[in-house]
Amino acid sequence: MSGSVGLTHGVALLDIEPSLGAQLCPDDFREAQRSCVANLVGVRRGKRIAWDLLGSDDPVASAFLVIRGVLTRRLVVGDRRGSELLGRGDVFYPSCAPGERMVVSETSWRVEETALLAVLDERLHRRLAAWPRLLMALHERSVLRSHSLLVRLAMAEHPQIARRVHLVLWHLADRWGTVEEHGVFLPLKLSRVMLADLVCSTRESVSRSLGVLERRGLVRGRGSGYFLRFPSPAQTQAKA
Repeated sequence: MSGSVGLTHGVALLDIEPSLGAQLCPDDFREAQRSCVANLVGVRRGKRIAWDLLGSDDPVASAFLVIRGVLTRRLVVGDRRGSELLGRGDVFYPSCAPGERMVVSETSWRVEETALLAVLDERLHRRLAAWPRLLMALHERSVLRSHSLLVRLAMAEHPQIARRVHLVLWHLADRWGTVEEHGVFLPLKLSRVMLADLVCSTRESVSRSLGVLERRGLVRGRGSGYFLRFPSPAQTQAKA
């Protein structure tokens, strides 16, 4: 694990994520740019993450901002599991856990694409406090992540697994996809197990569902991802 972590000290947060300061006037932006510096950590693809190695004096109290890459958070409850993909702009507290332990769960993290993370520790939060709009921008990132999880929870309620897979792939493409002439390319190499976790199903059911979607011409595996053919589910619903 230690060989997989690269640490860079004292990088201006607004240099690597300038959109956080979109609501600041130019003078405040420049001042915050000088004052708000963060440690950056890089973790190579395929590694499981030990958060106490990621450059923070207090990893329990630290949050992280994804600057680049894709991570998986997997939660296991009994014999059931679910996963979440995190990418650029996501803010998360890996050590955050509820006080009640009536339902036991286990969480693990994995890097799907080599990641660069900014450490949002207590020292940085004190500096950010001078610009409430910066803190609000970080808070908004957390809210958007919660909304995305709620959307996927609603998708998981659909009784047809093929429909679930189609919806989740488009949901991911809305964030990571690249629009092409006849559809959208989703550049994520998702394993059958990962897709099964995302749609709350089994690997076998997901494989069958992908076959159904391919025969219908809706989804096609391509290189390191999936090509999703128009119309999207939103377009289909709008025409109904």
